[in-house]
Amino acid sequence: MIGDRNLYMNFLSSCTHNTMKSRQGFTLLELIVAIGMFSLVVLGTADLMLTAFNTQAKAIAVKEVIDNARFTLELMTRELRTATNVVYTGTPPANCPRNGLEYISYNQVSPQERFYYWEDTDGDGVPDAIMRVAMPSAGSIDCVAVLPQQFTSPGVIVDSWILRLTGNNPSASDGQPRITVGFIVHSRDRRYGPETTLDIQTTVIPRIRD
Repeated sequence: MIGDRNLYMNFLSSCTHNTMKSRQGFTLLELIVAIGMFSLVVLGTADLMLTAFNTQAKAIAVKEVIDNARFTLELMTRELRTATNVVYTGTPPANCPRNGLEYISYNQVSPQERFYYWEDTDGDGVPDAIMRVAMPSAGSIDCVAVLPQQFTSPGVIVDSWILRLTGNNPSASDGQPRITVGFIVHSRDRRYGPETTLDIQTTVIPRIRD
């Protein structure tokens, strides 16, 4: 009986010791190691999220450049296919600040005068956007009667406007005018500007004989 009692007391003592030990918690060293490992996981996750956000922002900037350049070129090309009297003005039209591309477009129900030019819109002395004057009928361009509208998106900068015009002097053997139009553009976002540069151009021959 005594031996059984001693055995029981030893068992209780062992359980009490183990219980007290389990209630002691973590040591300072264990807490420092755990916090360090948790911090590394958080920093790694945050870095991945920032990289993903930056990649998405850059993709959006590139898409805006591509979409805007293609839209600008597509609309000009569509109008030029049904254009007559295509000229690069020797002097700016009435009340307009610069020379540009002028023609009569038959893309609408009735012929309408069009004028495009490369303009400085932010006041730094460097042209950065394509402006458009769309007269409601065929006739003289007047930038006061119809105010110029920025044709390219404010989110992109036009670094260069490519324009080559040949065969536009009417004669018996001049053929049809050939108009090469193009742009070099990039995003106005300074973080991704140089990385989004796009060079796009096309050549158009009008269907209507001058």
